[in-house]
Amino acid sequence: MSVTPANPDDERSLRDPLIERFPQLADIGGMDDDRRIDALRGVLDDLQHELDAIGRSDASHGRGAHHG
Repeated sequence: MSVTPANPDDERSLRDPLIERFPQLADIGGMDDDRRIDALRGVLDDLQHELDAIGRSDASHGRGAHHG
């Protein structure tokens, strides 16, 4: 099953929340490869920090990995 939008308006509606959350992606189509890589690395770093914070929060509340 494809999630490719049928028209550009649908594509824009899918992208808007991403661009709102990660403004550095707004012009990713117009960037050269080096700038595109830097922007994507920035997004990955942001996501990694969020995951790290969630992991710390879960561990402090006893919701870490379950063993057994």
